[in-house]
Amino acid sequence: MRCEDLVSIIIDYLEDSMDPAFKEEFERHMGDCSSCLAFFETYKKTRDLTKEIKCDDIPPDVQDRVRAFLKKKISQA
Repeated sequence: MRCEDLVSIIIDYLEDSMDPAFKEEFERHMGDCSSCLAFFETYKKTRDLTKEIKCDDIPPDVQDRVRAFLKKKISQA
C-alpha cells in the first residue's frame, strides 16, 4: 500500500466497511509509516470534533465564509 492509497480509504477504515484482508494491510502500513499514522490521527480527531459542533456554535460570519468557499469550489468543479 502506498501513502496516496491510504488517504483515499481512511473513511472506509473508520466506518469499518473495509475488507478484513485490506484492513490488515492498511493497519500494517500505518504501523510502518509515521507520516500516515500522524495524518490518520489528525483526520480522525477532526472528524470526531466536527461531530460535536452544532451550527449555532459557529459564528455567523464563519458560516458565511464557509458557504461562500463551498459554493466557489462547487462552481469550479
